[in-house]
Amino acid sequence: MAPTNYHQLFTHLKPAEPPTGLLTSVMSRLTRAERRAIFLSRCRLFFVSLLLLGSLGSLIPVFRTISADLSASNFFSYFSLLFSDFSIVVSSWQSYLFTLLESLPVFSLTLSLGLTLVVLAALRFFVRDFRVVFSRQVMRT
Repeated sequence: MAPTNYHQLFTHLKPAEPPTGLLTSVMSRLTRAERRAIFLSRCRLFFVSLLLLGSLGSLIPVFRTISADLSASNFFSYFSLLFSDFSIVVSSWQSYLFTLLESLPVFSLTLSLGLTLVVLAALRFFVRDFRVVFSRQVMRT
């Protein structure tokens, strides 16, 4: 037979007491977890900084390649027609647009876009890990 007054039942129960040393155990585990997180952030920061430096360094040759490919494909010559002979471009704008699209160096542009995305992603991770590593050190001192 179950009691009908739960309030009386729970007022007579003694609350459970935490074991001794629980606070120090929890705090030491939190400290270890924080140290591990900072160590992992330092490792990620090292590798992301290498990736960032490498990708930034490779942007210069890629942009030189794009410039050379645009010059070789006469893209700038076709594009300058827009400013010099605007009426001719307007009269046959579809052919002009297809000529511009055909003269674009797609591979070089795709390579530069991909490399730019790698630089931005590496920069994002670098800033995140930099904040984690150096904000913790400032708080400790």
